[in-house]
Amino acid sequence: MVGALAKIDKFNSSIALDEKLLKVDSGEIKVSVLYFGLGIAYFSDETGFQSGLSTSFRFWMGRIRPT
Repeated sequence: MVGALAKIDKFNSSIALDEKLLKVDSGEIKVSVLYFGLGIAYFSDETGFQSGLSTSFRFWMGRIRPT
């Protein structure tokens, strides 16, 4: 349990970049996600046309447009 809490604390005090598949109405898009700890994350596709943010893991919001 202490080890898991230590990993969560480390992630929460860091900046991380990841790639994910994000579900949209037309299927899935590949996005880059920039996490600022557990508080907020920003995403964008390769073109920058589809982008948005998530706070506290509630939901993604932003400019998701059908391709």
